[in-house]
Amino acid sequence: MFLAHFRESGNVRAAAQAAGVSRQMAYLRREADPDFAQAWDAAEEEATDVLVAEARRRALDASDTLLIFLLKSHRPAVYREKFDVTHQGRIAHDHRPDLSRLSLDELHALEALALHALPDASPSTSAEPVGLLPGPDGDSDGAR
Repeated sequence: MFLAHFRESGNVRAAAQAAGVSRQMAYLRREADPDFAQAWDAAEEEATDVLVAEARRRALDASDTLLIFLLKSHRPAVYREKFDVTHQGRIAHDHRPDLSRLSLDELHALEALALHALPDASPSTSAEPVGLLPGPDGDSDGAR
């Protein structure tokens, strides 16, 4: 009884209600019984075929949009949207932040954080800046 109603309605809730069982019971039986699951799938296909036939009728009678959807669905190789995305050349990734507005103290603090977070970036694993920036007295070799 469930499958007959499901074939007609395509709706599990309505078919379960008509058969006097819960939706959960219908799904549990589907999971436990391979023959029932196969019959369920066949009933669902038949219900879908009815929808497709009605959509086709409406598309031919009045709806260009529905007609487009049906064509895309049934002939995707011909009617689907096609995108040809090609790239030639290279992509430049310049992810360097603009540090020009930072003070020298802020730059030293940033350097210390970077060295602490990325200890492999320098021979030293200390969080103390190791001379990547000029020292506080402005010397260019970074000696502190």
